[in-house]
Amino acid sequence: MRRQLSVLLLLLFAVVIAGCSTSSVPEATTVDITIADGSVTPNGERIEVGLNSEVTLNITSDVPEVLHVHGYELQIDVPADTSVTRTFTADKPGSYELETHESVMIVAKLVVR
Repeated sequence: MRRQLSVLLLLLFAVVIAGCSTSSVPEATTVDITIADGSVTPNGERIEVGLNSEVTLNITSDVPEVLHVHGYELQIDVPADTSVTRTFTADKPGSYELETHESVMIVAKLVVR
């Protein structure tokens, strides 16, 4: 009886550990960025993405702007009164700022895990 209980507890433990290792981070993330009237949305928010997931940035600006994704060295030119979409693979774990270069605003902090 003890042996059966031990085996049952071991199996239960294995199921719990397997369930905990499943990531709840989406495989693909879309971030809508709006630069208008001297402000930016999102405004410094933390955005978590899974390692090797696809990240799509939809950027709209009322002024000419450059969005920089630090760590990935992406520089995205956004002409005034237009929308630009850029997709990249988040293949570097860590924390990276998205910032505007012309207006120098922190858009978001991208956390790749």
